[in-house]
Amino acid sequence: MKAENRLSGQSLNNKEVARRYASAFSKALASDGVQQAYEQFLSFTKMLIDDENFGRLTASSLRNDHQLKIIKSVIDRSDLPQKVQNFLLLIAARGRVNILPEIYNAVKALHLQKSNKIEVKITVPREMTDKEMQDAVSQIKETFSAEPVLDVHIDPEILSGYVIRAGVMLIDNSLQTRLKNLYKSMKGVA
Repeated sequence: MKAENRLSGQSLNNKEVARRYASAFSKALASDGVQQAYEQFLSFTKMLIDDENFGRLTASSLRNDHQLKIIKSVIDRSDLPQKVQNFLLLIAARGRVNILPEIYNAVKALHLQKSNKIEVKITVPREMTDKEMQDAVSQIKETFSAEPVLDVHIDPEILSGYVIRAGVMLIDNSLQTRLKNLYKSMKGVA
């Protein structure tokens, strides 16, 4: 879905609209307990998005005013700060509940950026020891000049090594990939 930019007449994609909402949210929080408000928004929004009923909430057959009522009833049972409540109600009132996952991602990315943090997904074949975790954090800090927020996944299929994803960067040092590459190069020789 695309939104019309009234000033330029250009269409905006959902990611751009989400970034604008995230930016506005950030500006609204400028003087308040920013860290806590971000965390509460992210936690609450993640809960909404992950709920099995979220798909029904964003169904095209559900009118915006019904979406707003549903969001309001959920918010009323929460202890969210007023600015977070207002932001979520604005999203619903503007008919943007369907792009809430994109807004969540944009707010999260902006929050990480402002906190000088980077989200890093590490895939390893087994549980990491404390020493391995400390070494990984040190290397990531050095490489990105930012505090890593780690999301560790265990995948025995990579056999050994690791796969690191940070933003658009991918470092694949897994034995699985090295074996696949070796297979491809040997296949080309035969």
